[in-house]
Amino acid sequence: MKMSFPIKKEDWKVECQDFEFGWWKGSGWKKSIGPYGLVCDEMNKRVLGFSGDEFGDGDKIIDVGAGPDSRCLRMFPGSSVVIIEPLADKYREFNGNSYQKERIEHVYSQPVEEHIPELDGTADLCWAWGVLDHGYNPEMSVSNMYKYLKTDGWVYLCVALDKPHKGHPGVGNKDVFIAFIQSMFSTVEWGDVPENGLWVKARKI
Repeated sequence: MKMSFPIKKEDWKVECQDFEFGWWKGSGWKKSIGPYGLVCDEMNKRVLGFSGDEFGDGDKIIDVGAGPDSRCLRMFPGSSVVIIEPLADKYREFNGNSYQKERIEHVYSQPVEEHIPELDGTADLCWAWGVLDHGYNPEMSVSNMYKYLKTDGWVYLCVALDKPHKGHPGVGNKDVFIAFIQSMFSTVEWGDVPENGLWVKARKI
């Protein structure tokens, strides 16, 4: 069964991205880099069974939809990070030097749904925390991440399952979303996140 998408790319660029930028420029940025962000990091580690040492020197993480900063820099010290963020160019208006840290290899300011061929087969981990439910085609985003991973690479997804609203098109039916991921990856685990969310951890073999 194929996933359905509630919004067209052209509408998403205006409606959803304006909403997203406004949220981050307002309270979102301060929440992410404050105590709330640290609590989220620890929750992710606990749920996924990560200590933070799994990805280090020589490993590459692609932070998909990173926002104004990359939480992967905090969670996995030592690894290099590539950022794919549709609003990266706009975030530079207020995020200062957060994209200029030593371990950030490159920042792509483009939709996650647009394939970047030079990243194919380069990543040990693709990380997408609260991202796919904000895009216009989660199926295409997952397919791209699969291509970016090395063999034995991991993908981590966390999405909200709320009803679609402005700035948040959603991922559609939960079971269909999980089934699509299972059709691509060999090892798939998933579970619930408080406040109607879903996490998925999958391995490419």
